This record gives sequence, structure tokens and C-alpha cells, in this order.
Amino acid sequence: INFRKKSIPCSSRQEYDAWIRSMYIKDFSKKHHDEISSVFNVICTKNEKIQYSKAEKKIETKIKLKHNEFQIYLPKDTAELRNVGREMNICVGSYGDRAVKKKCTIVVMKVDKVYDVCMELEENRVVQVKKYGNSMVSPDSTEYKVLYSWMEKNHLNAKNCIDFHGPEAEPVVL
Repeated sequence: INFRKKSIPCSSRQEYDAWIRSMYIKDFSKKHHDEISSVFNVICTKNEKIQYSKAEKKIETKIKLKHNEFQIYLPKDTAELRNVGREMNICVGSYGDRAVKKKCTIVVMKVDKVYDVCMELEENRVVQVKKYGNSMVSPDSTEYKVLYSWMEKNHLNAKNCIDFHGPEAEPVVL
């Protein structure tokens, strides 16, 4: 890998992580790590289309409320997952291989065309629900109400999800 004309002596993600850990860089912060990881993911990860069945596609929806439009959808490829991760400052960009191999399903919610929530599903189980920077969806927010209603409608179980619990608010009727 050629990173700004300096060679990084690695050919895989594992070698890259080991190389980063072995280096002593004064004042090397999480921000620096995240920026380098983002560049590495773009350079070293090929874009792959994520295939979805008709049943999986049925969970996609648009919901228009008074002041906001909510779009819940499935990312089309691994490049989009990396973009979601970069925009939301979360690690979902590294889930591409798992999504392509159907080990999980990543679902994104945009509010007024801006990435707002990202979810990891395994079959009908909600594993994670993340907002920007891995923050949680506030139980008294409209996003929470929309997500909770959407999960109920699609028979998704968030019972053991550590960062989303319900019902703590009145769901929105979809």
C-alpha cells in the first residue's frame, strides 16, 4: 500500500492492524486511526453488491410525518456501507464481508435524506442500533417511535439488543 508516498508494509487487514499496533507514533489518536482505517478500507476493499431476497426487501419503507421523511432501506453494496460508516462515524464499513455472505443484514434509516440510524440484524433479531458516533436512539425521540413501530410491523425482536429497548414510547402508526 502506498500511503502518501510512504510504503505501508502489509497486504491484508490483519497485517495492517499488526503494523499499526507495532508502531510508536507520538500523539497517535483514535481520530488518526479512524482516518487511516478509512483510507485503508477504500484502497484495499473491493466493492461488492449485496444481494437481497424479496422477503428482505419488504422491510424497506418510507414514512412521511409532519416535519420529517424517514427512509428505512438496505444498502446496495459494500461501498455504501463504508460511506454510511464514514458519515456516521461508526464501524459499519467493516461489515461488508458479513453482509455479502448473509451473516448479518445492515439496515439504514435516513431522516430527511441524511444518515441517522444504522442497524445490524441477524435473521429476525436486532443486534445493534447506532446513531452518529455509536450513540443510542433516545427513547423519547420520533426516530425511536418510528423504529419501534417498524420493528413490530416486520416482526423483528429487539429484546436482547443492548442499545435499543422498547416499548418506552407510544409507537407511530405505520
